[in-house]
Amino acid sequence: DFGFDMVWLGLDNWGSVRVNALLSYLMEFKQKDPFDGSVELDFAGSASYFGSGLGTSYPEWKATINAAWMVGDFTFNARGRYIGAMDNRLAIEFPGEQFTSPDSTWYWDIAGDWAMTDNVSFKLGVNNVADQDPQVYNPNVQSGTDPSVYDVVGRRVFGQVKLRF
Repeated sequence: DFGFDMVWLGLDNWGSVRVNALLSYLMEFKQKDPFDGSVELDFAGSASYFGSGLGTSYPEWKATINAAWMVGDFTFNARGRYIGAMDNRLAIEFPGEQFTSPDSTWYWDIAGDWAMTDNVSFKLGVNNVADQDPQVYNPNVQSGTDPSVYDVVGRRVFGQVKLRF
């Protein structure tokens, strides 16, 4: 986390800036081999396939970076979401076989917030601004990806009205 007033840069009345970054690294995720229970496999950095159960993808690297500029009653936000490249889980379960694997990807989101009064605020934003497609890899029988990890919806606009009383 880091923040400063813009006056620090010699810009009076330009508000303040806050930056936040979260980075995670998965060192290991070991499980018994489903076909040979005496062998332990490390699934860190692997993308699941349909038969292994979606939601069991474990990227080694993930990050979220947030930046906010607050000036007067307005706040402007930008967020980057990173998912590292992964190996297809089948390549770990069946060494020597060739399978496609998902590459790393970034998703970018923006939003603006106006605090009209102490009790009323409006927010408008766009998630996945670049309409980044989810990473597709085979075999993933039904979806071609892991929807619990990748953005399968695409670009979307949202709005919010917040009333406090």
